[in-house]
Amino acid sequence: MELRLLEPRATAFTLAGAAAAGLLVGALIGAIGGSHQDRFGAQASAGGPQIPPFVVFTPTATPRPDHPSPDLGNLVGLQERNGAPVLLFDRVTLRGSEKTGYTIDNRTQRVRQRRMADVVKVIGGEKLTRQPQPEDIPLETLLSYLTGSAKDDPLLVWLRYDGDGKIVEIREQNLP
Repeated sequence: MELRLLEPRATAFTLAGAAAAGLLVGALIGAIGGSHQDRFGAQASAGGPQIPPFVVFTPTATPRPDHPSPDLGNLVGLQERNGAPVLLFDRVTLRGSEKTGYTIDNRTQRVRQRRMADVVKVIGGEKLTRQPQPEDIPLETLLSYLTGSAKDDPLLVWLRYDGDGKIVEIREQNLP
């Protein structure tokens, strides 16, 4: 078996082509990916209250493979483990685009147990605050909702995790 090496010009041409292809792919990903907060949604009629836009987050970190951060899904309940509350989370997938509209896809309906960090920021929307604009709320308000209403009316949220996979932020997602 004979090993043939490319001529220096052929090698340089091949490497330049590969680099150009990499730059093109990077540019396409950047153009398609958008910003960390692409928004869409409808505004209410001129006389009615303003409907907050649907916020689409792009993941900024993945502390663990099963914990993309942020993570979109429904909070469907609450359990207790070793004296600490554990949230029951059913991940969903957002499909579509700003032009065509978004749909929420929940094919697996696999409920995951999510632990919370010692300090959790909770931002409530229409279900938790009865107000159209998001606002910071106590964790107890969320836990009360999950104990009473979540089975019949799951709460669509974005979760953010720390490096240990514990929830550090819960943001209710209003629907247009």
